[in-house]
Order: sequence, then structure tokens, then C-alpha cells
Amino acid sequence: MKYTKETLIPLIRQSYINSINDGEPFVISHYKRLGLPTRITISRKFGSWNDALVACGIPINKIAKTIKVLTQCIQCNKFHSNDKFCSHSCSASYNNIGSPKHGDPTRSVCKCGSRKDNRAKTCHTCKTEETRNRWANMTIAELEREAGHPSYRNNEVRQHAKKMMKFWDIPKECDHCGYDAHVECCHIISIKDFPTDTTLAVVNHKDNLVFLCRNHHWEQEHGLIEKYKPPLLGSTG
Repeated sequence: MKYTKETLIPLIRQSYINSINDGEPFVISHYKRLGLPTRITISRKFGSWNDALVACGIPINKIAKTIKVLTQCIQCNKFHSNDKFCSHSCSASYNNIGSPKHGDPTRSVCKCGSRKDNRAKTCHTCKTEETRNRWANMTIAELEREAGHPSYRNNEVRQHAKKMMKFWDIPKECDHCGYDAHVECCHIISIKDFPTDTTLAVVNHKDNLVFLCRNHHWEQEHGLIEKYKPPLLGSTG
């Protein structure tokens, strides 16, 4: 249907009268209820909605174009224009009260009984112990597959050995002469002498590791120090 000014003016006037009788706001945003065409159609014919009201002899309401119905927030009892809650904060506070992830006190307690972060599975101590046990049970072959090259594998073994020496709190000084300015972590039985199915718990056993200065490390590797003979390796120390 093509609208003209002549056809729109009586239509707008009748819609205005119906709105006054029903006590409803007479605004263009309610065009469907008023039975009017859209704002674009009216603007094309009159220039704007206010110009259309002037052409129809209808007073322009410049104070309140819409009527906002205020409701009371379920959480804080404040009045607002939203549906149920005045803010996302009130919505979260109200809806998350019975949620297990927020209400379950066991989520903040580790299996060992100590406190932990709610997002973590274990506490820091248990996580460190699990990581240490996982590395101890890893074989040289498995480590080589992860590292991708034998040289990288040996470096990972040495890094694990240094961490274990720190965990055992072994003084960082040469076991042969006491020099402590620079020492190296030495394997009494070399890494290359172990079969590939040997676990790091055996390779980096406490009895197989010693701190030596660079000179005595070289002498130990060349069999010049009788003190460091291959020990009988057992369980993890």
C-alpha cells in the first residue's frame, strides 16, 4: 500500500485519539499497536515524526516520549527498569547461591588435608610430589621420545639430577676438595652406560650423584679418582 500525506493525516489523528482514550503513550516506537506505518515511511512523507504531528495538529510531547515501568530487584530491592535484577552482580549473587562450584567447601581442601585453590586439583605440595614421581618413573627411552634427540635427552636427565640434588639439600660444593665457587653435577655411572629402559629414579639415584669441581669432574670421568667407584644402586633416595 502506498501512503500519501492525505491518507496518513487522518490515520495519525485517529491513532492519537485512540491512545488518549486508552491512556497509552502516543510514540512512533509503538507504531504496530497504533496501526501506523513505520517511522521511515512517515519521515519520507513529512520529514520527521514531529513534523507529522504538527501537520496533524497534534501537540508535541518533548518531555516524556516513553513511559518506563520500574520493577524491584530480587536481590537488593532497588527499583530499576530491567526484568528481574538491577545488575549482573545481583543476578550472579542470587543465582549462584546453590551452585556446587561455589558452595562446596571440599573444593578448597586437597586430598592431603591442606588448603588449595578452588580451580586446582591438588595443592602445590601434592602437585610437586606428583611431578617428581612422574619424572622418577620415566625411562630414558620415554624421555628421548619426548626430547626428540639423544643430546636433548641427556640434558633433561642432568636438569632432573640438579633438581633432585636441590630437593635432597646436598651442599653445593666439591665432594673431593670442598671448592664451592663453581661445581658440576656428576653421574658416577655415566648416563650412556644405562640401558634405555632404566628409569630416572635409578639414573639419578642419590648414590649416583655427586657435586664436583670442573677439574675433579674431568678426573672422575677419566677414572683418575678411586674414591668414586660405581655404587650398588637401589631404590630412590
